[in-house]
Amino acid sequence: MMIDVLGIYCNVFLVEVAQVPPLFVSAIVFTSRFWDVIANLIVAKLIDKTNTRWGRMMPWILGAGIFLVPVYFLLWYVPDFGTNGIVTYYFILYLAMVLLQTAHNVPYRTLAMYMSE
Repeated sequence: MMIDVLGIYCNVFLVEVAQVPPLFVSAIVFTSRFWDVIANLIVAKLIDKTNTRWGRMMPWILGAGIFLVPVYFLLWYVPDFGTNGIVTYYFILYLAMVLLQTAHNVPYRTLAMYMSE
């Protein structure tokens, strides 16, 4: 559900509420989609190499979930940094959000495959 909120409302929020110029919002969204492709490959390789007493998936699901909540809430906070600072703030947070969602969703969606072995 978080990805739906980001896809539907975050662009409007960034332009209307945070006053980020639309060109920068487009750049943030495009870069985050490109980063998502790379992050999926990186996280999948790291999951394959993970072997803990809690299994392969649980450390990723819990670890990403712990950091996902504060980053999600910080995404809706508008700091008083000026235009360049706000663009940098949302650029970093949006990329972190995409990485954490990938680190949470990839192991969660592949959990059933590993449970059926």
